[in-house]
Amino acid sequence: GLAAGGEALDIRTAQQVRQLSAPEAERHYPVRLHGVLTFFDQRQFFRFVQDETAGLYFFLEDALNDPPLASGQLVTLEGVTSKGEYAPIVEVRRVRIHGEGKYPPARAVENA
Repeated sequence: GLAAGGEALDIRTAQQVRQLSAPEAERHYPVRLHGVLTFFDQRQFFRFVQDETAGLYFFLEDALNDPPLASGQLVTLEGVTSKGEYAPIVEVRRVRIHGEGKYPPARAVENA
């Protein structure tokens, strides 16, 4: 994909996906994310990945003959951006599992 200025957009983090506008996300920029599946249940459409920058929802075709995915796995997701229903998402075309990942540390909540 090319950004407005003509340079190729190379999306490698969840935060980069989240910062896209809906029209930008609809350009189906290529994405390659490396992160942990924080919540995964294909039947319930719960599909979330977290990398060092942010958490993100992704869409995965049931028809994809991918390895069995489960929460807690470290994965590489390859696909394209899409506007999603509420915020930009990734439509995943290919998944690689690298084993068990570490859940991101919980963030302390500051008491006001």
